[in-house]
Order: sequence, then structure tokens, then C-alpha cells
Amino acid sequence: TCIAPTDLASTSITATGANLGWTDAVGSHWDLYIVTSGTAAPDAATTPTVNDHTTTSYTWSGGSANTAYDWYVRSDCGEDNTDVSVWAGPDEFSTLCEAITAPYAQNFDGVTSPALPNCWSSVISSTSSYTKVQNSTSSPNSAPNNAYLYNSSDLSATLLLVTPEFSDLTTQERRIKFFARGGIFDLIVGTMSDPADDATFTAFETVAISGTYAQYSVDFDATYTDTDTYIAFKHGLGGTYRSIYIDDFSYEVIQAIAPNPATVSFPTDNLETLNNPLLSWIPSTTGEPATGYKVYLDGNNPPTTEVYDGTDLEFQTSGLTLGTQYYWKVVPYNATGNATGASVWSFTTVTDGYLAESF
Repeated sequence: TCIAPTDLASTSITATGANLGWTDAVGSHWDLYIVTSGTAAPDAATTPTVNDHTTTSYTWSGGSANTAYDWYVRSDCGEDNTDVSVWAGPDEFSTLCEAITAPYAQNFDGVTSPALPNCWSSVISSTSSYTKVQNSTSSPNSAPNNAYLYNSSDLSATLLLVTPEFSDLTTQERRIKFFARGGIFDLIVGTMSDPADDATFTAFETVAISGTYAQYSVDFDATYTDTDTYIAFKHGLGGTYRSIYIDDFSYEVIQAIAPNPATVSFPTDNLETLNNPLLSWIPSTTGEPATGYKVYLDGNNPPTTEVYDGTDLEFQTSGLTLGTQYYWKVVPYNATGNATGASVWSFTTVTDGYLAESF
């Protein structure tokens, strides 16, 4: 009688397979059956995937990336698929995701909450059972989902949201963009060599986020000198019961081009406004990020008087004249140059009579 093997184990998992091992002190030849998870279990008449193998481990590399597999093994005492043991198993493993290259985008919408998208993962080390790193439907930037990190009552928790592996991250020519919100919190962007081991996390840049969604970018340029190939978002803690949301992630090649034009926030074009309005604008969410903004404001169309050069998204006017039409534009810029095609907007300050009537 053939005795079935025991102690099946899957180790050294790759994107295409794994090392499959078992214990059998009596047998000398073994058959293996390897199938995608959910396939019916084999019986005595099933044709093995591997026939008459002569050691108690087998390195299989015939799989596809990011796929779950079941495998079974039996002792083949007669080396003829007749005098055999019952099948032992299944043992299950999932192949790793293949490393990807830019461009790549993820909006977290293709899966059902709380599951993370394929090839994304999380690391949670906490004394609280309520900490989370998961997908969420709570107020995303783009419906229906976003990623969610929550530290509950734990001021020392480690909460990491980890991207897929990027094989070209070390080229020093890559950038990530993402939308995030929380409170006045810190979100730490870093890298990892092992997505399952928080000890391999290395902080790269800390982003100060606010209570409303805004787009942020982090450049993995010449300042990135590590060899890690995973990017990770780490909750910055700083207080209890803090939620951080991340959405509309993209990974792209840094390009030596000027940013796209901004759009108006306030005052909208042709608006009649109180004197000395606060001008505000919205940066483009596409193209290269701006590192600064120049504001031009005067009575000419187009305006030629530069009144501001800085990184803020607003400018407080002063010294304007009542009952006057003004023209203004915002020119984003970066190291490559100024945005082209900036729109010209106008507003008209109210008259003395309007101010008198308002009282």
C-alpha cells in the first residue's frame, strides 16, 4: 500500500511559480497536480501535471503572475500511475505580481471595499484592533472608492499602504501624483524592498495634507539614491483617531516640459466684486507640476504688471480703485519654463454708490 505524503508547503514564491515541498520517508517517486484555485480536486484517474518526480521538492515555474494555485502530491510506488497513494492536499499559494513600469494609474475603483486592488498591499502593526489600511467608499476624490488609513487610539501604530513593484523606480526619472485628505496631518511617502516587512521602509518625503482633497506630487529624481522598488504611504500619526484618504494615484516619467495653465477659482471671469478681492486659482492636475506661480494684474488686456511670484494658490490684492475693470492672469512655472496659453480673466470693483447702499 502506498502511503500519502504529508506536510505540504509552498515556499520561494515568484511571479510564475513556487518551490513545492512535502514529507515522505517511504516513497521514492511522486506525482504532482497543480491547478488554479477552485479547480476540482484530482482523483485516481487524474493525469498528473508532473509524473514520477524523484525528490521531495519541486520547483514549478509554469504559472501566471498574480494568480492563486492549488497543488496536490501523491506517492507513485509502482512508477506507473496505478500503484499510487491518495492525493495529499491541496496546499495553496498565490504568485507574485510582475514588476511594472511607468506609466501606471490606480483609482481604487475596480474592487469592492474593503479589498485593495490587485498587487497593492498593506502592513499593520498596532495594539488596536480598529486600525485600518483598506479600500473605502467614504467621500472619495473620484467615486466610488479611495484608500483609507486609520490609526484609531494607537499613537505608535505602523500603517503602510504599499504599491505594486516598480522595476524602473531607480532610474531617478519617476514621479508619483495622488490626491489626499485628512486633517492637518502628515503623510509620509517612502520606499520598501519587501512589501511585507515594515522594517524595510525608508522615508523619502513628508507631505502635509489638509481636510480637503488636493493633488500632491513626489519626484523620485536624482535625490532618490536607494534601490527599493516599492513605494509606500505611511500614516504620520501625531494624534489619535486620525483618518487619511488617498485617491487617483499615478506613476509617471518626469518630463522636462513646462506645466499646464491654471484655472480660475475666484473671482470668476467678468465678476463684479468688492474692492481688493482675494485672487485664487487651481493648478492643473495633468502634465508636469508647477513649482511656482506669477500673477499679472492691471487695467490692460492682457495685463503686464507682475504683482506676485511664489508658491501660494492665492494672492491678496490691495490699492485697487473702485468702479474699475481689472484684468489678471496666472502663469505657472517650473525649472523648464513658464506655462503657455494662460487665460486672462477680468473683474470689476464696485462703485462708491454700491458701498453706500450696502449700509
